[in-house]
Amino acid sequence: MTTDPQAVTYFSRLDADECWALVSDAVVGRVAWSSPEGISVVPVNFRVVEGVIVFHTTQESFLAGLAAPTEVAFQVDEIDQETATGGSCLLYTSPSPRD
Repeated sequence: MTTDPQAVTYFSRLDADECWALVSDAVVGRVAWSSPEGISVVPVNFRVVEGVIVFHTTQESFLAGLAAPTEVAFQVDEIDQETATGGSCLLYTSPSPRD
């Protein structure tokens, strides 16, 4: 966190290629969806394989509910605290179970 009151920060929109580059380099992201318990946000380790975000879970896990058709959001951040620069990508999709 910066304590400089004169620090200038701003946001700009990343294009699709910049967003996928950020997502592809990240290791941890967040999956968010509306569950019976309310809105859920869970961090996951993931990889991008042929343009698809992939993470593993078990049938007993909290994330197993995503096997049913539902809309989800997936977010990845990369923030440099020293320079107050970075990026954040928020993607919307419907998950599909894979083997």
